[in-house]
Amino acid sequence: MPTTAGVDRFAGFQESPSRKYISKKVAYGHLSAICRSISQVVVEDRVVSCSLVQEPDSTTGSQNLEASHAIDGYVKPVTSTVPSPNSPEEEWEGIVDIAVNCEWMLPESDDEPVLRNGYAIQSRLDAVSAALHEMNNDPRRTHMYSVTIEDEAMCLWYWSRSHSAKSEAVDITKDVRSTIRGLVSFLFASTPELGYDETVQRRFDPALGGYCHIFCVGDSYFKVLRSIAEHVGPCTIAGPSTRVFEVVNVPSFDNITATTESVASPMVLKDVWLDIEAKPEKQIQNTIFGRLQDVAHRLQDGQDLPQLTGLDDAGKELLRNALRDETYRDYFLTIDCDTQGVQSKSLAPGTWREDDVFTFWDSSFWDSSSDRSRSLYVTPPPHRARSFSTWRSFVAKRQYRVVFKEVCQALHRLLFLAGWVHRDISSGNLLWNPNSKRGILSDLEYAKEFNAEGTGSSDPKTGTPAFMASEIISQRLILFSNPDLSSEDQMDAVLKPIIHNFQHDLESFFWLLLWILTTRISTRTPDLVSYTNRLFLVDGLSNLWPGRVTPFRERTIGSEVEDLLPDDMKVFADRIHILNQALCDASIKKHLDFGNVASYVHLYGAVREALNFCVEKSDLVKLAARKGEAVTKILKRKRMDST
Repeated sequence: MPTTAGVDRFAGFQESPSRKYISKKVAYGHLSAICRSISQVVVEDRVVSCSLVQEPDSTTGSQNLEASHAIDGYVKPVTSTVPSPNSPEEEWEGIVDIAVNCEWMLPESDDEPVLRNGYAIQSRLDAVSAALHEMNNDPRRTHMYSVTIEDEAMCLWYWSRSHSAKSEAVDITKDVRSTIRGLVSFLFASTPELGYDETVQRRFDPALGGYCHIFCVGDSYFKVLRSIAEHVGPCTIAGPSTRVFEVVNVPSFDNITATTESVASPMVLKDVWLDIEAKPEKQIQNTIFGRLQDVAHRLQDGQDLPQLTGLDDAGKELLRNALRDETYRDYFLTIDCDTQGVQSKSLAPGTWREDDVFTFWDSSFWDSSSDRSRSLYVTPPPHRARSFSTWRSFVAKRQYRVVFKEVCQALHRLLFLAGWVHRDISSGNLLWNPNSKRGILSDLEYAKEFNAEGTGSSDPKTGTPAFMASEIISQRLILFSNPDLSSEDQMDAVLKPIIHNFQHDLESFFWLLLWILTTRISTRTPDLVSYTNRLFLVDGLSNLWPGRVTPFRERTIGSEVEDLLPDDMKVFADRIHILNQALCDASIKKHLDFGNVASYVHLYGAVREALNFCVEKSDLVKLAARKGEAVTKILKRKRMDST
């Protein structure tokens, strides 16, 4: 409706909603009428693709029957993305047509600013939580949008695998043009613009008795049989960046009947988001194969390699056999096909980083003389601004899909020969192929050529947090704690960058071995559960340091474990102590010989001896039939690749 000043206003929002309404359902119900009016207008030859559904505190379903999320409204595609026939029994169908989730918020009283009482912060957290919920449960989502309205202040949000973004607040009672522009961008958007990936389709499969996803990889199509990932992707604001499925090859999106040959030979599809400059796994694998072939030729010519220094004849013969006739290929997953997909949005021009988006400002920072409307847009005092040096950089990510021929069970020396570090040794990346009876190394997207010079900036905290090496977690060299070092060497240690080396991969294997022996057994006592929670439960890296780093550096883990393990498994404690001591001793000396590949050889021998010992005593290990709740939480966050 026009005002006397000639400025348009919405009939339902002539003033701040909190001055007129006490129910957010009534207050923001006017948005539905506004959206219906917008939908009757043709915008740039586009047709209406979405509508706004107002359901305050409605609950969405989930693949996880224990998880749900209440939202106040959502933008829904006019034509459902759920294929016919619809299945009302499906628990998580509710999330697939939530294109944009919405959160509305009214202040409790007329004399309290919206942000002062903190509920606006909760509304924002609800918005990101709902987006995370939806992206986790729907593999078609490349990104997600949200709308929040805090009294009269409307903000649009973008969530992706690389970063999130928030618009400046728009006053819906005054800035009609910007409000309509925001709503139009959703109501007339295509499904790819809203974050739906057209190379992943959802179909009803009579053979499975429910819905399934079909992935397009290059010119091939793969039907998902089940999820086989043991953990989810790096710690990002909007969901996992790695998904792993058991799949079979099918003719097309609309012909999902697998051939007899495909059913007999299921494969593995990995859907991952990589930093834009990262190399795809197939390219990394080919590079490593080329290095190993060169090593094989040098051995054949009788050259002496530093990687073999100190190895006994049996160890050397083991490696020669692995290199002979390109046998090393059998220790890696066989790639059937791969493809690079869409890229996440880059940071828009004119954007800036803002502090306190999800935290509550102290009321002393507010201008008490300003009215409620002004307080919504108050700028935080300068001394509240965060130093730009503490911000992590946002790197655009690209989707990458790769299909492997083998379906393995989760269980490194070849990478050492090739001069590469894996940087993510974990339970999901050391695999066992039951057909070939051979261990296989997977997930090479974080692998990197070893920086023998040890120069440049420190490597980021890359890896599975539960198995991350102590120096990577703490970003401090263990040698710094050596009291025998001279003050000059100690100062040198403080200034040295943290470069991921072969020893860090071996330490990750140490943590993996300890994790199996202490968390996957059926005879866990409450004291052992409490101890392993302190070592492995991941709720931010602060929980792992110093709770785990300190006993590792002090070499006390073996004795601690011995007191907690069941009597018939105490024999493993001494082996844990020996490996703990070998890794720490090597770390203290490492600054003297960091780039010398031969200096790492004896550690591989120590790890192999520990592994052989565990294999010999494996009949003592009674693995739990299934993972308990605490063990599942250990790997609830996969990789950390931020500073």
